[in-house]
Amino acid sequence: MRNNEPTDLESEIFNGITRRASKQANNEYIYTENDIWNLVKAIIDKYQLEND
Repeated sequence: MRNNEPTDLESEIFNGITRRASKQANNEYIYTENDIWNLVKAIIDKYQLEND
């Protein structure tokens, strides 16, 4: 899992994604928390590259 605490921005994105994540019939997320954290990191990295 993650080695450091998420930033407020990371947490906000993570919470938004998990609220909207597709669920399987047994109500478990299709994506793991780690998958979603990796997506959050990628979104932030892309945003920072475009805005530097």
